[in-house]
Amino acid sequence: MVPKWEHRAPGRYRYEIRALEAVAGDTLRIDKDALAKGALIVEFDWPLAGESIPLRVIYPDSFPRIRPNVRLRGDPSIFPRRHCSPLDGNLCLLGRDTRQWRQQWTLRRLLELQLADALNDTGDEDPQGEPAEYWWNICARRGSYCLVDSSWALDSVASGMLKLRYRFHKQDDAPAIQAVVTEVRDENGAVMHRWSGAIPPNLARGSKEISIPWIYLDETILPTNLIAEQTAALMARFGRVPSWAEFSPSTTARWFAVLYRMETGFRQDGLGWLFPFYFGPKKSFRAPKPGKQVRPPHLMFIPTYRAGDGDLGARVPAVGLLRVKKVAVVGLGAVGAPLAVELARNGCQLLRLVDHDTVEPGNAIRWPLGASAWGHEKSDSLADFIRREYPWTVVEEHNHAIGSFNHDDSAKGDDSLFEAILPEVDLVVDATASYGVTTVLSDHCRARGIPLIALYASPPVEGGIVARYAPQSGCPTCLEFAHHAGTIERAPGFGEDRGLQQPPGCAERTFTGASFDLQELSLQAMRLIVETLENPDGTGESVVQTLSLVTDGKRAPPAWRVDALPKAEGCSCATGA
Repeated sequence: MVPKWEHRAPGRYRYEIRALEAVAGDTLRIDKDALAKGALIVEFDWPLAGESIPLRVIYPDSFPRIRPNVRLRGDPSIFPRRHCSPLDGNLCLLGRDTRQWRQQWTLRRLLELQLADALNDTGDEDPQGEPAEYWWNICARRGSYCLVDSSWALDSVASGMLKLRYRFHKQDDAPAIQAVVTEVRDENGAVMHRWSGAIPPNLARGSKEISIPWIYLDETILPTNLIAEQTAALMARFGRVPSWAEFSPSTTARWFAVLYRMETGFRQDGLGWLFPFYFGPKKSFRAPKPGKQVRPPHLMFIPTYRAGDGDLGARVPAVGLLRVKKVAVVGLGAVGAPLAVELARNGCQLLRLVDHDTVEPGNAIRWPLGASAWGHEKSDSLADFIRREYPWTVVEEHNHAIGSFNHDDSAKGDDSLFEAILPEVDLVVDATASYGVTTVLSDHCRARGIPLIALYASPPVEGGIVARYAPQSGCPTCLEFAHHAGTIERAPGFGEDRGLQQPPGCAERTFTGASFDLQELSLQAMRLIVETLENPDGTGESVVQTLSLVTDGKRAPPAWRVDALPKAEGCSCATGA
């Protein structure tokens, strides 16, 4: 019998075992049942500094491309506090980067190089923290969460109350809870912190409020294999046992929070959060009557997720500036709608969305939302999606076609639209692919000193344009002058009818082209938006970025050319006419 991977690396199995036997001797035991199924699992005692370290090693099916999994055996209470999983003893002998494992190494070589440092917390290591909260979340109830803000600190306060907004429902006959801590209060009831971040829509509407007690322990708390007893001991450290409350006719629960010292960054301590939740029928929380036995309540943990203002932007600091920016997006088609979603995803404070079209089934092949949006206005569907999925962005939708006018309602004309979408915005995006609309937007943006980003594709989507029109530099008409003069080349496919077709039931022809090509334009526009907002004083010149997706008439990797766009001689933006 040999492991599965032996067929891909002939001779490696015997080589591994011989290397281990030379050190572990007769303590080496191979799991014969696992080996019969093609898996290699071994247990042995490894000599180290006069001691014997009991280990269990699982070789993955992808060995030797992937490193073996090394675990400590024995009493979890004596496992090292760092570089080791408190749940199964899994040792972090190498960093997460799989390139740190060298395929020519044996397990013996790995242990000789790394085991002592992992157990003693010495040697080189990846500069990352080991948050205890990660292990508690593994033990926690899936489908549940409680949101906290990493910026909160306790300032030596050791106990108090938390106010939470929550939703409760049953999932697989067990509770599921989504919650957010809206206030942190000290033992005297004074508010220490209030929630200022985004609240998911399911908690913003129809949720309930509850107050639960909390204590702080100046120690790192890791889960153990006796987690029920461990949690009971934590609850006993409250001044009095937290009270229980009814969450449904069949579910009563005792909910409390334990805050503790935790490594949040490399060798840096911060605040960890633990939310135990005991639940069961009401009688499980009452003292049993004489001679009667009552089943005790069940225990679960609610995962802790961090969603404060700083938490949401921590992964991408470069787009933090969007959290105070307001952008108008005109045109929510195959390039404008994905761009609007990107702006929201990256934290834009306010989005004003303009379109007049309806989502048809045929749009779904290159529109970010699918069948749930069919038959709805594009602006409404996209706004609802952003509010639901990116609640930190305020959205205003405007269902309007620039160039239209309702004679029965003068408030619905173009000027009324511009008065609604342009005040206080930092930037305008034109994704209409309409030269007339682009020039109108350019006029209004110039008058207000607002940069305009325009993006559009050629009919067969063999290329496209992303342009920034700065208020004091070249305009859309200047670009037409440059194209006519040949100083800026057109993108492939422009000026051709090829790539236009009229689908059945559609009142006009539409371009052909797929979302995976069109999104090159949306994403490049997003980069140009960030660049423009990041350094407004240094982006006073217009620029044209031209995309090519073909070479010699064949599909090719995206290639971009960048040209400055000064004011063209004879253009009205230069003459002031």
